[in-house]
Amino acid sequence: MTQNAITTKSMHITKASDFKSWDMSDMSDLFWMKLSEYIKEPNFAALKMMERAWLWAVHEDVALGNSFMHALHWAGIEDFYEEYEKHGW
Repeated sequence: MTQNAITTKSMHITKASDFKSWDMSDMSDLFWMKLSEYIKEPNFAALKMMERAWLWAVHEDVALGNSFMHALHWAGIEDFYEEYEKHGW
């Protein structure tokens, strides 16, 4: 799926379980797109989408969830809630 298609499809994600119809590879691509966006300019929407993707990954594929968590740590994000507080969200 293209980045445009993934971005369009992600507009319907309001909770982690909305990813149940997604391929894990598309969800992974979305996570990396949002992490890249967040590193460039931190924003609530990107962080929230990464959190939802991580929650669903942990539920469905622990290895993918761990991969997401390692990427977050690499980016200096240790905890979603601390990150929300840091930015006053």
